[in-house]
Amino acid sequence: MPCALWGVTSPDFDKVEGDLFQFGEDVAFDLLYAKVEKNPAIEVFAAESRLKEAEIRLAQTQSSADISWSVGVRRLQETDDTALVAGFSMPLFSGKRNVGAVSTALAEKNQVLAERDVMLLDLHTQLFRAFHNRKQAIVAVEALRTAIIPALEQALVETQAAYQRGRYGYLDYVSARQELLSARRTQIEAAAAALTYGAEIEQLTAEPLALTQYGEDNTFSGTPQ
Repeated sequence: MPCALWGVTSPDFDKVEGDLFQFGEDVAFDLLYAKVEKNPAIEVFAAESRLKEAEIRLAQTQSSADISWSVGVRRLQETDDTALVAGFSMPLFSGKRNVGAVSTALAEKNQVLAERDVMLLDLHTQLFRAFHNRKQAIVAVEALRTAIIPALEQALVETQAAYQRGRYGYLDYVSARQELLSARRTQIEAAAAALTYGAEIEQLTAEPLALTQYGEDNTFSGTPQ
């Protein structure tokens, strides 16, 4: 069994236990997507965006800081007086260089935001598919449990009684039993699909779904004869 989900290379247990018919709570899609937006993969883009914003502010600050000021006192020999003088210097073409740096930082930030939007759209699509497929699987499990399987169990009982009285042939009895077994197999497959989609939702939201028992009794009733 793969151990990557537990973050280890070798498990420290011999077996695991679980209930195939125990599903997570039916959380609203909007709430789940809000958690997806806080997925660590999305937070990486947020961190990169903040870094690009810092680079933009730095480039803008350097643009204004390229101007240097100087203040001093000059003695005029002709009149033996002193005068206060001030001046400033600015490197040639520094404005153009800094405009280019700001533009580059802005472009890189926009690229980060665009990549974030693309990933969010992809995660939204994955979550939407997993959410609705899980709901359909749970509905199928419940329909099989409450209506289809009980009806097939009753049909098998009646078919067996009619077969024993000679009213039905053996093929009728085998067919009724096979339909019941097929319905139970379908229920197991639907339950497994619901749990698989639930695990996919947990992976996308980076949070577990709270587990609740779906329905009052999820065990099979009756035994084919």
